[in-house]
Amino acid sequence: VHSWGMPPVMFSVVTKYHKGRHSLFLYNSEIFYAFTQDILRSPFANQSELFKPTSKAELLTRTTTLYQNEQKKLTTILVKTHTAGSFTQLLTSLFTAFDRYGAYFLILERNQELYPTLLDLYKEYRQALYENTTRYLTTMSDNGLISALIQPKYDAAMIIDEIFWWSAHQEYDSFERGEHIFNKQLMRNAVISKLKRSYQEQLW
Repeated sequence: VHSWGMPPVMFSVVTKYHKGRHSLFLYNSEIFYAFTQDILRSPFANQSELFKPTSKAELLTRTTTLYQNEQKKLTTILVKTHTAGSFTQLLTSLFTAFDRYGAYFLILERNQELYPTLLDLYKEYRQALYENTTRYLTTMSDNGLISALIQPKYDAAMIIDEIFWWSAHQEYDSFERGEHIFNKQLMRNAVISKLKRSYQEQLW
């Protein structure tokens, strides 16, 4: 067992605890590391394998790589912002990222004191995400693929936060999460359809 890690049995218990979605407040670094390993999958391994870094340094390195890979995925959209379907592709990519990592992001937000360095990486990722999405939307608007935007920065924030809400917040920390159970795929379809109507209906 690593000095910062957890015994295999405890790891299994914590993993099960996470999948039951009981809490985003982890209280101590031991549980935090277990949750991090469970949620963040290694970009270098099969997706069925748990991300089990051997040290804090490796955890940091792989997390940095993960964020870089996510940014590269969105960068490919920027290259295609002059083509039909690029707006839908942007929305779908945001949903995919938040569906996969939303719980981890929320855990970082709720436990900021447990690993400040990881929190700083997350903040940098979010800032880059807002800036890049603003740039993508501006280019799409200039190319006539979405309606004219008065404040692209505000549109980017609204789109990102709405998708983040339905990908993670609603499931993990909304006030009535136990009373309103939504099919995630159907809700994803509904949100994308609404955003497309809002930003593209004038062009149809």
